Amino acid sequence: MKLKSILFASMTIVIFSCSPKVIPTTQNIEKEVKSEVVLTQNQIEGKAIFEANCAKCHKLYEPSSRTPEKWASVLKWMQPKARISDVEREKIYDYVTNGM
Repeated sequence: MKLKSILFASMTIVIFSCSPKVIPTTQNIEKEVKSEVVLTQNQIEGKAIFEANCAKCHKLYEPSSRTPEKWASVLKWMQPKARISDVEREKIYDYVTNGM
């Protein structure tokens, strides 16, 4: 019985010592840094407008899902449908392109 316990403990140590080590990649570090971005008052207002108006008709896309140029064309195309002003469109643009 004692021999079985020693063998079990030895095998457990060997298995855990051979497991891969998890090292944070630069992508994980970049995601952590991006999540700490502080929004300006203009961007906070843009986020609120984005969430209130765009979610009425479709799912909200992540701001990082498009380039600034693509966001500009999407916002111009959606502006009349969402019935937002030019100032509101600029606030949304400022929010979705924040940190790019």
